[in-house]
Amino acid sequence: MAMNQDELFFKSKEITGANIELIFHRDYPWIFNASIFPVVKYTLLNCQNIESLDWESLDIHHDGVVISTNNLGDLYIFHTTDIGGREFEVTCERVIREERNYDVEDLTDLINEISSQHDGETAFFKRLQSKIEDVRLCLEKELDTNNRKLGQADWLSEEKKQFLKGQNSIIEVVLNSFKLG
Repeated sequence: MAMNQDELFFKSKEITGANIELIFHRDYPWIFNASIFPVVKYTLLNCQNIESLDWESLDIHHDGVVISTNNLGDLYIFHTTDIGGREFEVTCERVIREERNYDVEDLTDLINEISSQHDGETAFFKRLQSKIEDVRLCLEKELDTNNRKLGQADWLSEEKKQFLKGQNSIIEVVLNSFKLG
């Protein structure tokens, strides 16, 4: 009979002798979750065959797992199934489930992730600003070229002069929009 069932995201494990401590988050570990207890810790006591466990199969895609614990009398089965159907099981004498708030390590990881995301966005915006500046300089050069043609090339037809004036008008509107942004 299942004691409880959770849908959580695996964060870390710590093995001490025959005991395993597994940390899960209610949301992706790199996203802050404002719920009262965003972290669930499972402590598995006196586990069997720890050395043969395939830890890579525990939430292999980092997209969450469904966790259940089953009481078989004097033993418990800690069982997870990921979104792809991959299963992971540990047999132990006892399973302790504890809901808790973020600890210092969790908060540090969240701050580092937010900082990394900010750095990535800053680099993206710098590249974007550089491209905008390149376009602005190109348009200013085109505007200058058109103005020189209009002022110096008296051999241009009226139709070509009107075309260049229209082009200048469009370029000026675009350049002014850069100034507003």
